[in-house]
Amino acid sequence: MKQYENETRIVRPNYALPALVLVALGYYITFHIAEMPHTPNATLLKSVGVMCMLIFGGLLLAEALKAFRRKEKTQST
Repeated sequence: MKQYENETRIVRPNYALPALVLVALGYYITFHIAEMPHTPNATLLKSVGVMCMLIFGGLLLAEALKAFRRKEKTQST
């Protein structure tokens, strides 16, 4: 396959690693910080941690599915 000088390539960012870090942060907030004694607003912190895990876990799942589909597409051709 020839490569041309003026050929532009669309590069889409991969959000898997940042999503994984934010899921881990949500886990830490939910099960470590909010469980400490005398933590103000512990219920709010738990809610924020769970929402962080759900939202960014969904993003992580979407990235994994996108990579899986790309892998299937390259193997079938």
